[in-house]
Amino acid sequence: MNAPLKTKAETITRFSVWQRVEHFAVMVFFTLLVITGMPQKYFGVGFSAKVVGWLGGIDSTRLLHRISGFIFAGLVIAHLAISIWQVATRRLTMLHIVPHKQDYRDALKTLRYYLGLSKEPARFD
Repeated sequence: MNAPLKTKAETITRFSVWQRVEHFAVMVFFTLLVITGMPQKYFGVGFSAKVVGWLGGIDSTRLLHRISGFIFAGLVIAHLAISIWQVATRRLTMLHIVPHKQDYRDALKTLRYYLGLSKEPARFD
């Protein structure tokens, strides 16, 4: 028999508003770093000159790359400072993202299963 359907949807808030803004900013500035950095590194590639041209020339590309780098570094420092503060003040007690011994055991068992060395895959939570 099938399990009964729930009438009210349950929602779980995984990230706070600040964390969502932070992650979005990291994605934006990382993308800017790639868009401005790769054409500088590989300027001989045909498309690189076009990208640098779209960005207003090599001087503006370098300026945008440096500004993006400083902001990205600031985001990393802020993230680390907030995380350390949350752990120190016990506002963040469960570090679920940090791998534990069982995670490594499960990864090895899954690898053995994929390679055909084991007949049974790892059983996760």
